Amino acid sequence: MNDQISSLENRVKAYLHSHIPETQGLALANFTQTTEGFSYETYLVDAQWRIGEKIVSQGFAIRRVPEAGAVEPYNIEAQYRILKVVENTPVPAPKPYWLEMDEGILGRPFFVMEKVEGEVPIPWGFENHEVFKDPERRLKMAKNLIQVLADYQAIDWRQTCTDFLPVPQRPTDPAEFELERWAQNIQKFKTYPQPLLKEVYFWLRKNKPHTPVFTLTHSDFRLGNFIWRDDRIVAFLDWEMPGIGDPMADLAWMCLKILRSPNSNLMCMLIEREDLYRYYEELTGTKVDEGRVFYWEVMGYFKLAAVFISAIRAFSDGKNRDVRLITLQDSVHYACLKELTELLEF
Repeated sequence: MNDQISSLENRVKAYLHSHIPETQGLALANFTQTTEGFSYETYLVDAQWRIGEKIVSQGFAIRRVPEAGAVEPYNIEAQYRILKVVENTPVPAPKPYWLEMDEGILGRPFFVMEKVEGEVPIPWGFENHEVFKDPERRLKMAKNLIQVLADYQAIDWRQTCTDFLPVPQRPTDPAEFELERWAQNIQKFKTYPQPLLKEVYFWLRKNKPHTPVFTLTHSDFRLGNFIWRDDRIVAFLDWEMPGIGDPMADLAWMCLKILRSPNSNLMCMLIEREDLYRYYEELTGTKVDEGRVFYWEVMGYFKLAAVFISAIRAFSDGKNRDVRLITLQDSVHYACLKELTELLEF
């Protein structure tokens, strides 16, 4: 593994050298692969070089498509381009630098973005975090999180995203797009029959909501997907599933029980549901549709089951050797299916 990392570091160094004008004496330090996340491979590195007499220091993050994984099919171009879209908006995100589709450079497509310093608060165990223990700071983090969502949904997707994201034409298209993507993955990657998920699929198809206004969607909007520094969100992360769809979808994702500790009734471990809705309405001017939120919560567990099933299959097929993936088997049964039976009263 060390030889692989060393080889990858050398190739990253050559790539950076070719993309930074007038680089002299380029040196890399602290080249590491992060352990957060189950989808893309992420590497962090600190670089230093000279331009004339000036010493320049810059941290970089490299996101590389895995051979196989949790969020099939991977669309690294969409991830890179949505970062370009939010770059000059109030939405905090790492600055994207270069997208590389040539697999000959690092073995698979990748892109390079800014390395942002700070802490990534993880939902599980967050009850021991200093922010969680301070109600004022916890509410501040919650409001900041909702503000980021409001700013993101305010971006005019018609001017920025129609050439790389599927554009819904009918009010039911956002649900249709999501349902078919994850249903196809369950069918393709399951290792044994999933009769309950089949019943959930029929419910989701029958109850597709009408979305009156389309906005950009992030699709994994939650605690654990942002960098926190100086009591504010300085960068939102994990942009691998951007879309144009129902604004209630990201709001519902924030409410999923599976994405918080078992003993917490706070949405995203931060805020009561009614307060979440109220702040969201104040910031966006959009009335929360609780019926659509419920639909997208059901869809959320269906989607997570599909993600876990894909990840388990990638490991069992020997295409992804991250041993954490096989542990997701329990999450399918004791989180997703359990919550679905309770939500739909099966």
